[in-house]
Amino acid sequence: PRLHPPTILRARLSTAMACRILVAALVAGCVQATAQKCVGMPQMALIEKMAPDCIETCLNLCGPMNGIVEKYMKTLSQDLVKPLICASASEFDCLFDNMDVCGTLQDKAQAVGIALPGDGAKLISECQKEGLPID
Repeated sequence: PRLHPPTILRARLSTAMACRILVAALVAGCVQATAQKCVGMPQMALIEKMAPDCIETCLNLCGPMNGIVEKYMKTLSQDLVKPLICASASEFDCLFDNMDVCGTLQDKAQAVGIALPGDGAKLISECQKEGLPID
């Protein structure tokens, strides 16, 4: 059946309105989903998916982890990220204190070659032994 021009126009307007509503809903959902996490830190997107409860618990890890992941992705060198880890040692206390939700993150870091010790005291000891600055 052939549609009359007003019917076509209404269909187009309805489709356009539906698209606008869908985009608005998606944007609102994205903003709401990221409001409590590492906003503006693109390197953290995958980390948040791997260990969302850890990041929610330890938001102070966002900045340091973003820098560490960025450096590691560029260099694939644990030796070059170790100074960044040591410089953020106090932020990693939250990770060590919440292994029930952060253990996955520590396991994933080890799987890609970034070995983190089991607690903050061991991290500080390792950093001192290597002569790296600690925060």
